Amino acid sequence: MPGWAPLRVAASRRLALSADDSSHRGMSEPEGTLRQVRQDDGMTLIMNRDAHGGRLRKAIVLSTTEDECTVFTAGQQAVMRYAHPFPKPRAERVAPGHLVAVATAANGSAVVVWRWFDAVVLEGAGRSVSLWEPAHGLVLAEPRDPQRTYRPGTRAYLSAGLPGAEWWVAGPVVDRAENADVDLDEVEQFFTGLGLWASLT
Repeated sequence: MPGWAPLRVAASRRLALSADDSSHRGMSEPEGTLRQVRQDDGMTLIMNRDAHGGRLRKAIVLSTTEDECTVFTAGQQAVMRYAHPFPKPRAERVAPGHLVAVATAANGSAVVVWRWFDAVVLEGAGRSVSLWEPAHGLVLAEPRDPQRTYRPGTRAYLSAGLPGAEWWVAGPVVDRAENADVDLDEVEQFFTGLGLWASLT
C-alpha cells in the first residue's frame, strides 16, 4: 500500500524473522474466532491461537479512526487497533468496504496490518487491469492470477506496496471476508522478510 516504501527500505536491513510457525492441534474454536480475555484490568479482543493456516485472517472494514478499525469477521463485529507499522494517516487510507488482514500480536491482541481497496474494473483485457478507486482514480494493476477474467463493471480487491508491481489486483469483492481471494500469503511473506512481526504493537 502507498506509504510502505520507506518502511521497506529501513526494515530490510534487519534480520528477517523465521517464517516457520509451529502447527497447532486440538482446535477448540473455529478458525479466526475472536474472543475476549482480561488483560491489565481491561478486556482485549484476541484471535484464536489454535486456528489452522497462516498468521493472517481477513476482515471487512465497517468504520475507522486514526488508531482503531471496526471490522466484521467470522460472523462477529470487532474493534481492533492498527499495527504499529501500518502507514499513517490511517483514517484517510482505510474506508468502509475495504478488506483488511488481521494478525495476532505478541501480546495476544488482534491488530490490522494490511488493507485492500474495493475498486471497480474498467477494462480487463491485456496484461494489466484498469480499475477505478475513489482515493486514487484510474489505476493500472497487475493481476495476481493472469488467467482470471475481469469483467468491466465488476469490483475487485486492489493493493499497493507488495514487491513485483506498483499495484496488484486480486479476486472479486465478496460479502464474507473468509471467502475473499487475495494475496494473503504475499503479505505474510512481506512482513516476514522485513522482520515486522515483532513490532506489531
